[in-house]
Amino acid sequence: MRIPVHHAELEYEDTGAQDGPALVFVHAFPLNLKMWAPQAGLKAHARLASYDARGFGKSRVADAQIPFELYVDDLLAVLDRVNAPQAVLCGLSMGGYVALRAAERAPSRVAGLILADT
Repeated sequence: MRIPVHHAELEYEDTGAQDGPALVFVHAFPLNLKMWAPQAGLKAHARLASYDARGFGKSRVADAQIPFELYVDDLLAVLDRVNAPQAVLCGLSMGGYVALRAAERAPSRVAGLILADT
């Protein structure tokens, strides 16, 4: 599925228990949402969302110069799109930086952080 956000189109997946807690995965550089496929087993217990950051995977971007804060804007837009007012954010490497900054900017949206190799 795609979400239009800030002059880009982001590819995202939203699976799992729709009434469960939201867990949003943010991938590492230079990978894409498919890196989180092994975590699909969690879908029996939680709502899982992952997306291709702008410029990666199937996400389309209009401009080659991307300010870091735009990645954070995109993550918050994904939370809106999947109707998750609050979520646990799981980020690997670059994704961890994005998740941590999102927690700084919008602490009420973050139920928890999983920061791996970041």
